[in-house]
Amino acid sequence: MVTLINLIFLQTLDIIGVCAFNYEIGAMDKKGSTYVNAIYEASELVFWRAFHPIYAHAPEFVYRYLSSGGR
Repeated sequence: MVTLINLIFLQTLDIIGVCAFNYEIGAMDKKGSTYVNAIYEASELVFWRAFHPIYAHAPEFVYRYLSSGGR
């Protein structure tokens, strides 16, 4: 299921790539792009680090040893 937010995210990623880096990412064209997957994974890690009580209060050196911190 494709949601409007996903389409806006991919289009924004394409626009930022062209305008800021003069690089054609092609997020709207390529399904399963490694760059787009990396952005989704990084966003998920930031979300869990910010809002999960164990991750949010763990010092950086402890977070690196957790399963998600090692990625």
